[in-house]
Amino acid sequence: MIYTLDSKDALNDDRKALNSNNKYIKFYKNGRCLILSIPIKDVLVDLISLKIEDLSPNNNYNKKYFYNSNGKDIQIEGFAYGAGQGHYVISNYTINNVGDSLIYENGAFKIVYKKEKIPVNWNNAYGIDW
Repeated sequence: MIYTLDSKDALNDDRKALNSNNKYIKFYKNGRCLILSIPIKDVLVDLISLKIEDLSPNNNYNKKYFYNSNGKDIQIEGFAYGAGQGHYVISNYTINNVGDSLIYENGAFKIVYKKEKIPVNWNNAYGIDW
């Protein structure tokens, strides 16, 4: 299962798209997930789409853990580095009733990831090493 952050506004502006990324959350078995970011367009202003190679955990992405007790609420746990120290972070997400959106809310701040279909053989293309 993979969810992507909608970046439609950047697609219409080539300058903005060159500096923008599509963000994805890929869920694996055993409570692991991968948060990855892929540029929207390359320097030739060609659209870049997700490829199977992008799902390799060895691409320096954020390897995280998740917990889902009721099928709707998901907690993603991770460690954020910065300023010479780090912080253990738990982010709460909710899957909408239809199951096609993953929503993160924190006060007035809201991020919506849309479920995306990927080829079945992509789901286990790479081993999970964390």
